[in-house]
Amino acid sequence: MVSYKDIAREAGVSEMTVSRVFRNEAKVRSETRQKVMAAAEKLGYRRNPLVDTLMRQVRNKRVLTDVHHLAWVYPEPGNTSRTVFAQYLTGAQQRAKELGFSIDVFTLGEMPPKRLRDILLARGISGILLGPTYNDVIDLGFDFTGFAAVTFGYSIRSPNLNRITSHHTKNQFMLLNRLRDMGFRDIIYASPYWHEERINFGWLASTLAFAKKHERDMRVRCMILDELKDLLACTPKAHLPQVVICDRLKIDELTVPYGLRVPDDFSYVTPTVELTTKLGVEVAGIDQCSKKIGARAVEFLTELLAMNRFGVPENPSAILVEGTWREGETLRLR
Repeated sequence: MVSYKDIAREAGVSEMTVSRVFRNEAKVRSETRQKVMAAAEKLGYRRNPLVDTLMRQVRNKRVLTDVHHLAWVYPEPGNTSRTVFAQYLTGAQQRAKELGFSIDVFTLGEMPPKRLRDILLARGISGILLGPTYNDVIDLGFDFTGFAAVTFGYSIRSPNLNRITSHHTKNQFMLLNRLRDMGFRDIIYASPYWHEERINFGWLASTLAFAKKHERDMRVRCMILDELKDLLACTPKAHLPQVVICDRLKIDELTVPYGLRVPDDFSYVTPTVELTTKLGVEVAGIDQCSKKIGARAVEFLTELLAMNRFGVPENPSAILVEGTWREGETLRLR
């Protein structure tokens, strides 16, 4: 199927120019418009009336009256109750409804990939939001030919699809700079290696870069969780770090076994505040804005549909969504 990229290459212009031509923007020069339309005709491009209508609604902030369907596909069973994954889906459903879409939810592990493909084709669904998975997936075994798809995070290794995720690098720098501005000078960041792999080492890389930049007046250490536990077990309270950054261990796991208290003995912040809602305490750190990530995924998918970007992309794109800082009871300078 002909895409905006194909037309841009044939006409010798950018994809943005092609998009502006098909949006009938007045600022596009007449000769450029003619060149793009001639290239589209030569390649046999046919516009999608549904998507054209949708994109007009998006730009005009209106709501479609007819309901059409997108698919949300979980790669494996058991992911539906995970907090962040559920927030992605909630945000996607809310945004899809605003744009006149309904999201049908499927799980690959509950049926063969070919069966799911046949169901989607029979229902006329050509847009897929591929949910994240707790375990890395090497190959889904699903044929994406004829489908536009967006996945979340980096857990889906193959095929290499367009994806959307939290801006882990930017968020971690935001967190560390906030701690520095507050006067903290002794910081530990702890995370399991497997989790760093799942976020493309965004948090670890940011912390190491920050530590190098401020090595003259700050002590910033990175360690795995077992190392952190050993440190808390054998270090006198007077020599504990001022603050621990962690998202894989609950506060009780870092305090109760060692007779410690947060924030009396050390402060605690997390790069994933949304995972701490059931702890009974307001934890300081970064809110990844997971519902907004889900909403933006729907917009990304409709953009791919508008440009006829189907199948596995040759050069996948990634959208990074920045989080926000949230104050909490677990942070206090000693």
